[in-house]
Amino acid sequence: RCGGFTYVMSSSGSKRAVHLDERVLSSWRNLNVTERYFTLFANWQLRSSAEAVAERASAGGAVFSLWHSLFGYILEGGLAVAGSSGHESFLRGFPGTTNLALLHLFGLISLRQGMPEEGKGWCIAEVKRTRFGDALLNVVADFLIDRPSLWIDKQKAFTSFGFLQPLLQPFFPEWQRNIINTETEKKTGSYVFKVSLGIIWLKNCRLPQYAPR
Repeated sequence: RCGGFTYVMSSSGSKRAVHLDERVLSSWRNLNVTERYFTLFANWQLRSSAEAVAERASAGGAVFSLWHSLFGYILEGGLAVAGSSGHESFLRGFPGTTNLALLHLFGLISLRQGMPEEGKGWCIAEVKRTRFGDALLNVVADFLIDRPSLWIDKQKAFTSFGFLQPLLQPFFPEWQRNIINTETEKKTGSYVFKVSLGIIWLKNCRLPQYAPR
């Protein structure tokens, strides 16, 4: 959803349904492997949040902060997880198993699987930072940490899917195009809110779409 591949619209009555944006899908199909990698990477790191990948909110909800903090926790030789309840508990809560799996899929960390144990879920024996993960984090972190104002309204700051392209293209010259960015049509009108105060007061409030906050 945060990548713009789908959007939510009301269908019949009050039902809301998820629709696939065919224009975005067509744009995606025209990207090369490098362009697809960084489209997904930027959506996950910059536009997504912990809640978007079914994890509890942490680090201000910024996935990039989870990655940056985790690499500060993992020493040069890696993090031995097997046999350490403290490390197991830490990784499940921060950055969470979903983000840990994504870090592995994007090549930023390497994971050594542990022996399955009944009732324990995913068993991880060891986590290591990769050389690619270290190098990419160094470049991206220096750029983002020097610009803290970006995180005040990240949805506005990171509107472009090619936000990191000027920074990373010298290292990845194959990155030439970006996926198109579409927005669903905004309908003019007003919203009606039902406001109640216990059982003694009930009123419908109508506000225009662009009412001042």
